[in-house]
Amino acid sequence: MKQPTGLSGNVQLRLVNSTSDSCEPTGEENELYNLKLRIVSVFVLLIVSLLGASIAVVSAYSKRLHIPATIINTGKFFGTGVILATAFIHILPAAMNALTDECLPEGWKEYEAYA
Repeated sequence: MKQPTGLSGNVQLRLVNSTSDSCEPTGEENELYNLKLRIVSVFVLLIVSLLGASIAVVSAYSKRLHIPATIINTGKFFGTGVILATAFIHILPAAMNALTDECLPEGWKEYEAYA
């Protein structure tokens, strides 16, 4: 069974495995947060993004690799749509779970725009 990760995963684990009313993270929650893997993933994304951007820049200066402007713009719009879809599908539900946790400070619970 896949373990939930991230902030919302910690909230889910606390709700499922709760034996007390404590808001302190358990040892299992601390083990799920793999800092090294997250740091490596940032650099992998940076390198892949650099490669994708450099292809567009090199093709603008090369006659053999010239890509029409409509294809470049279509790629930009498609990329923007992928980023927005990822945000709505993955990030927003996790944030909603984390922001409704009872262990949040009172300031978060009193925020009228969120309620």
